[in-house]
Amino acid sequence: MTDQTVEPRACGIADRDGDPLILVLALAGFPMAVSLFKSDVYSAAMAIGSLAVFVVALKLLVHGQAIQRDYDDADTALAPRVPRKALAAVLIGLVVTAHSAYDMAALPVAVLLGVITSFLSVAAFGPDPRHDKRIAPPETASAPGKPEDVAYSAIIADLDDRFTELLRDMAELSDGDLTRRVETLRDLLLDRLIDRPQMATAHATRSRKIVTLLAQETNRLFAEQAGEKAYFARRRYVAKIDVLAGKVAEMLPPPARKPMRAQIDRKADLLFDRLSAESAG
Repeated sequence: MTDQTVEPRACGIADRDGDPLILVLALAGFPMAVSLFKSDVYSAAMAIGSLAVFVVALKLLVHGQAIQRDYDDADTALAPRVPRKALAAVLIGLVVTAHSAYDMAALPVAVLLGVITSFLSVAAFGPDPRHDKRIAPPETASAPGKPEDVAYSAIIADLDDRFTELLRDMAELSDGDLTRRVETLRDLLLDRLIDRPQMATAHATRSRKIVTLLAQETNRLFAEQAGEKAYFARRRYVAKIDVLAGKVAEMLPPPARKPMRAQIDRKADLLFDRLSAESAG
């Protein structure tokens, strides 16, 4: 689900069944409407201005409550850019301050009443959402230390060690083409298994069988190097590698995405282990 800014639905005061407080607050506008019929022109102007600000505050409050409901129901959502309920509380406080200042001589008392009204509005309807809601991405790989992760690492390390031993033996032949073919088969097999623990575990036996068959064919190649069958033994060895590569491609389909950082790191670890083993030897 993509993150979206929660926007209010089309709504009015009448269809806010879950907000009876807004209906009660709307009734507070009737005294201001009555002031329109006073003979005092200043009082009528004050009532018109107050009603206009009060209607805007109610509209902001209705939309703020709608956003709050959508935000609470959504799995992921961005906090609204405009704090509508906070603005409504400020406007309502200004209306109360203006009327209190008009009826009272003490301006500080009028301001205090307006501030108290704003706080009561926030307390009644709650603050606007301030933080984005996000769901943590699901884990795509086994956590280090879990049994399945340990088994996966052991499979990869075992296959890599077997190929390393084969390549060490192949070096005695001084045949660069055969060495590259074995390396290609190794890279094909490991690339299809790296960062895919479930597939590596499911095909561990067949993967080891492929390396075992290659080792048997390597021994057969060495046994026939000194005889007249050396040329045919080499051709048979190349054909065997091609067959095994086909089995790997058939058994292990390529990943649906390009290698991720974990795969690159894993390959780097395997290369480091090979270099360390060669240095120790």
